[in-house]
Amino acid sequence: MEGAAGILARAGENGVARAVVVGDDEASSRQAVALAGSSAPGDPVELWATVGLHPHEAKNGLEPSVP
Repeated sequence: MEGAAGILARAGENGVARAVVVGDDEASSRQAVALAGSSAPGDPVELWATVGLHPHEAKNGLEPSVP
C-alpha cells in the first residue's frame, strides 16, 4: 500500500499544487493537522488542514476535545 509521501509525490507530478486534509472527528482532525504541519517548502504539494466534527460523532460530545 502506498504511503502519504508517495501519494503526494504522484499528485505533484500530475499538477496538484495544494490539497486539503480533512478531519471529521477528534482523531482524524489531529492527524490532518499533523500531516499538514509536516509539509515543508519544496514539498510537491502544499497541505492545509481542516478540523471538524461530523454530526454522527456529535453524540460522543466535545468535552474530551475542547480544552
